[in-house]
Amino acid sequence: MSVSTARRASVLALGLALLFGSAALADPVVKIGFLGPMTGPFADSGARPRNTLQLLADEINAGGGIALKNGQKAKIELVVGDDQGTVDAGGNETRRMSEGAGVHVILGGMLSSPTLAEIDIAEGLKTPFVVSGAVAYAIGTKIAERNYRYVYQATPTSVQRADADLNAVIDLIKPKTVYVLSQDTDWGREVVGATAAKFKSMEGNYKVVEEFVRPGNTDYSAITLKIQQLKPDLIYAVINGSELMSFMEQRNDAGIKAPVFGAASSATSKVFIETLGKDVAFGTLANLVWVPQIGGKVAADFAKKYSERFNAPAADLEAQTYDAFQLTVNAIANADAVSREAIVDALAKARIDGLRGPGQSFDPQRHGIKNLQFVIGQLQKGGYKVVWPLEHAEAKYQP
Repeated sequence: MSVSTARRASVLALGLALLFGSAALADPVVKIGFLGPMTGPFADSGARPRNTLQLLADEINAGGGIALKNGQKAKIELVVGDDQGTVDAGGNETRRMSEGAGVHVILGGMLSSPTLAEIDIAEGLKTPFVVSGAVAYAIGTKIAERNYRYVYQATPTSVQRADADLNAVIDLIKPKTVYVLSQDTDWGREVVGATAAKFKSMEGNYKVVEEFVRPGNTDYSAITLKIQQLKPDLIYAVINGSELMSFMEQRNDAGIKAPVFGAASSATSKVFIETLGKDVAFGTLANLVWVPQIGGKVAADFAKKYSERFNAPAADLEAQTYDAFQLTVNAIANADAVSREAIVDALAKARIDGLRGPGQSFDPQRHGIKNLQFVIGQLQKGGYKVVWPLEHAEAKYQP
């Protein structure tokens, strides 16, 4: 080999080394999936958390990405899946995101029945899945009983929420007759069971009447007749989306005055208020889960940014998604590598001070979050006002 040939070979080798060395040092990309209903009757329950994730991911990316344990930064690529609020679509999208899109972790699972199917598939495919919407107690039960490693539930469970709901209505309304209108789903039956157990455990004569309807039902004509005859002190509506709005309209048409407590997050949405109008929706009670004025500066800043970008207030779904995202980012930042296995190991140790309280972490058995605080609001003058607990109340309950 001539000197010139050897020199060219040396330069080429040096160039290749520099090229591949640079590639090896390039900052990685972490793919975070969001899975929820983007179309169909529950699309609002998918849009709100998707918007939250996009806002938070854009903010982190603008700062260079998630600061990793090895000193690098990882930009976030958000991958959105539409489960249409159905079990079949949810299963297909979980597989697509895990196998085709190659996400590192999935957040979402907004409706309980699809979520219970989605987490089975995610566990089988060894894809970390952080539930940020569905509140079914059965999710944590399945995690514990089957010793699931890859699934975590960052939401308040249906039992936690129902207990807070009922404590509030007992303090505010002191009802003796409660009409519970519920979806015939895992989530609905859990909430109804918790409701009945709560009143049975109390002193006094309480009457709880239970009514189950198929998911998606929008004809409540027969039910409004029953309510007119029963004359309950409270209607506890364990229905959501277009179901809840249809019921509210037909209740109004029937002249029913009993207050309604919306047990699902749909009751807190801007769509609910704007679609029904102030007169029909007025007086509705709902578990707000979180309100910006209780969460300090971080909460106020997030609420302001969300409102400015999406022209809507941040409410329960946004707060749940915020905390689930922060727990996920905490895990990614502390993982030994940007990989599913390393991230799921780190999720077990993740800890944050979130919108719903400080020191949030996952318990080792059910992979849920304990000791969450709740606030109950009532729709007054076009917006929700906190009416319970009384130490945080900004308005009095209006019968």
